[in-house]
Amino acid sequence: MIPQVKPQAGVLPRPSTKARRTVSVGQCPSGSAAWSLSVGPYWPCAADVLSRLALRRMQCVAYGRQDIYNRVMTAQTLGFAVQSEDRPVLDELVAYFGDGNRSAYLRATLKVMKSIMIANQLREAQAYGQQRTAELGIDPADVPARVQEFLKGSRPGKGK
Repeated sequence: MIPQVKPQAGVLPRPSTKARRTVSVGQCPSGSAAWSLSVGPYWPCAADVLSRLALRRMQCVAYGRQDIYNRVMTAQTLGFAVQSEDRPVLDELVAYFGDGNRSAYLRATLKVMKSIMIANQLREAQAYGQQRTAELGIDPADVPARVQEFLKGSRPGKGK
């Protein structure tokens, strides 16, 4: 039973700390925390209870998300500078390719830039091969047959 405090004339009653108790009102879906409210001798109005419950629920969701982030995400935060005239372009690209998330945009950009890098390396290797065949006096039409001949002779178990 909650003790009642009688108000004095002109003075608002002050709840005693002994009269406060915690009321359990639910459990987080993740099971990581219970929702509870600490209530005094005077029950709060319904709007106050709902706002406090909503705050507890948001805290529970935030803690759950942080827990997932800490367990799954091993990302590092990196800083980089962007010229002020490039910022609108960056924001536009982030909105389009990353749905407003700069990290998602950067991950998508990494894949594209990696493929461009590989394509450039292959072009350089091809140019080197063409230069070497020209230096050695090999006709470009003979290259596929020479490659096949080389591959046949270099198989394991075959000796030359």
